[in-house]
Amino acid sequence: MRKLVVCHLLFRPSAPYDRLVENDQRTGCTHYISNPLFSAIIAAGIGRGWSQDEAVERFIRINQMLPRTDVVHALCIFGPRNSCLAYQRDPSSDPTRSENLVPAKFMTEDRYAELIPVYGRTDPADSPLYELMQTLLANLFDSVLAPKNVAVHYGHDTQVRVPSSTGATLLPDPKLQKLLDESCIGRDTSVDSAYHRQPTEPTSPDV
Repeated sequence: MRKLVVCHLLFRPSAPYDRLVENDQRTGCTHYISNPLFSAIIAAGIGRGWSQDEAVERFIRINQMLPRTDVVHALCIFGPRNSCLAYQRDPSSDPTRSENLVPAKFMTEDRYAELIPVYGRTDPADSPLYELMQTLLANLFDSVLAPKNVAVHYGHDTQVRVPSSTGATLLPDPKLQKLLDESCIGRDTSVDSAYHRQPTEPTSPDV
């Protein structure tokens, strides 16, 4: 758990929740984010003399000492079951009823809500690892994975330079420059449909 907390402490800028892809976002607001670091503990079993409740309680006690952005998200113990964190989307609902709880993804309103540990399904045939993978995939589905500026932050800061010889450049392409004179208003943005509408060579009436 200490190693996971260290990972959370690394410099990792938050990406706004309305970031559509890795290099496109609508605003700079990071109240809600789209790139939380998903972290989980996978344990082969529970130490002698411990119960599952005691293991989860220790997991929660350690998390209580951490800022919300550094909290470890899930605990998966082979044998008993998986435990993840959830929150009440409706604060007026009964937190003891599991149908009132929503899994926390550390992206939106759950960043500011009280988090409650939730056990996975208890049927002996259920797999704790499978439930953890479900949680992970749900986070991947909603997240934009690449954090901004990490490569720049951890990379070098040396100055760039250009070749000293003259003429070592690529001149503008006249054909492409000519396209700047054409208007794009009303043009179909679909590459496939535009390709299929390209003019073809006229054919002979006899063909």
